[in-house]
Amino acid sequence: MNIKPLLYTSLMLMMPLLAGAGTVQIVQGIPGDNSSLPVTSPSPGFSKVIDFSTLYPTGNSNCINNGMGCPTFNSTQYASQGATISSPDGLLIYPFSDQTAGAVELFDPGSTDPSTCTSTPGTCDGTANITINLAYGVGDLAIGLSDFDDPVSLTLSVLGAGNTVLYSMDVSSAVEAATLATGQTYFVAEDTTPAIYGLEITQTTQTFGSGLALAEVE
Repeated sequence: MNIKPLLYTSLMLMMPLLAGAGTVQIVQGIPGDNSSLPVTSPSPGFSKVIDFSTLYPTGNSNCINNGMGCPTFNSTQYASQGATISSPDGLLIYPFSDQTAGAVELFDPGSTDPSTCTSTPGTCDGTANITINLAYGVGDLAIGLSDFDDPVSLTLSVLGAGNTVLYSMDVSSAVEAATLATGQTYFVAEDTTPAIYGLEITQTTQTFGSGLALAEVE
C-alpha cells in the first residue's frame, strides 16, 4: 500500500487492464515465489506489506490442505495497520502459500460455516468473497492470489470511500493465462489520487474442495 502514484520503469512483464474512463486501473504483475533461491518478491512491490507469516501457530501440525484443523482468521488482526480483511464465509489461516517466505495465506473455502464445510462433504461450495477495507485512501493496493477454481471466474472491484465501487473488472481470462503453470497471480489496483479504500475479490464458480486464497496485501 502506498499513497503515491505508481511510476513503472518497465511494463514489459505486465499485462495492463485499463478502466474505460477515469483514473482507476488494474494491472497484473508477477507474484512472489518462495520456492526460488533466494525467495523472490512480487513485482511491482511496495513498502507496506501484510504477508500473514506470523499468524500460523508455531508447532501446529493439525492443519491439512482441505482446511480441517486450520485456525480461523480474525478480520481485525491488522486494524492497527489500517486494514481489515473479511469474508462472509470466514477465512482460514492456511500454511500452504507458494508466494511468500512465511508460506501462510488466508483461505476462503466458500461456505457460511467453515467448520461445517471442512468436516462435512458437500457443504463447501468453493465460491469466495474476500473484502479488504482500508481506514485511509491510497493510490495503489496490491494482492497475491492462488487456489482458484477451474474454470476461473474471478472479479476484482476497487472500492472508494463508503465502499463505493470505483471500478470493477472480470480478470478470469488474465488469471487463466498467468496461472496455467503456477496457479499463482498478483494484481495491483491503482489511482492517480489516493482514493482507493479497499478491494473486493469475488469468485462465483462452485467447485467442492476448492476456494480462493489471499497470499499477501501490499
